[in-house]
Amino acid sequence: MSKNTRVFPLLPVATTEQQLVSHAVLNVVKSFVDALGFRGLCEDRLGQFVPAGARHGPGTILGSLAVMLAGGGETRL
Repeated sequence: MSKNTRVFPLLPVATTEQQLVSHAVLNVVKSFVDALGFRGLCEDRLGQFVPAGARHGPGTILGSLAVMLAGGGETRL
């Protein structure tokens, strides 16, 4: 049962054939990467190459990249 409150505009929704359960497992992968200390290791080893004004450290970027690749993500350059 749903009730339209008219607070938010209607958004078009497109469904895909992907299952949401596979994406829920990515939280486990992220926790595993964090438990290994991957972020701290990357910050320690690669921190010298990061510019002073950088917003994200190498551990955050590489950790997110690892989780994205584990989930089947891809990029096109």
